[in-house]
Amino acid sequence: MWMGLSFAGFFIAVALHAIFVRIEGKLGVVMSFIFVGIFVAVLIGSAALWLFGVSDETIAALLIYAALCETYILLFTFAGNSISASLMMRLERRSTTADELLGSYSNRSMVERRIDQMCVRGFLVETKGQIRLLDRGKLLVRAFMIARTLFKHHPLRLDPGSE
Repeated sequence: MWMGLSFAGFFIAVALHAIFVRIEGKLGVVMSFIFVGIFVAVLIGSAALWLFGVSDETIAALLIYAALCETYILLFTFAGNSISASLMMRLERRSTTADELLGSYSNRSMVERRIDQMCVRGFLVETKGQIRLLDRGKLLVRAFMIARTLFKHHPLRLDPGSE
């Protein structure tokens, strides 16, 4: 029964996400799923506590739900932003040459697309040809820096002249 609770909660979260994305356009797709997913997680946790008390079943129900949500986010972002997935979907429609593909997936177009996405989501602003990080973007950079430190990743070398 606890596994059914996890799967039911997941399907409810996906359905609510589909509705929420169409109603609330300011949050990104992933952030809107996280918002909905946390709400449903609280409901699942409450139901599991009521049904099973503090037990292995309650913990398992929440962990399975969290794993399903993480898988959904991973697959959703992969399908939406993956260059490999985009290439394969394009080739599924019609055959093309390597030169044509290389022309459509230049580094410049990929960077421009990401800048546009970050502007829409409120991380950056572009004025008079200058791109500036907003407070929301600065907060995300701090989170990235903490994660990089925790996982002992090497510092990024973004400035080509600094090598």
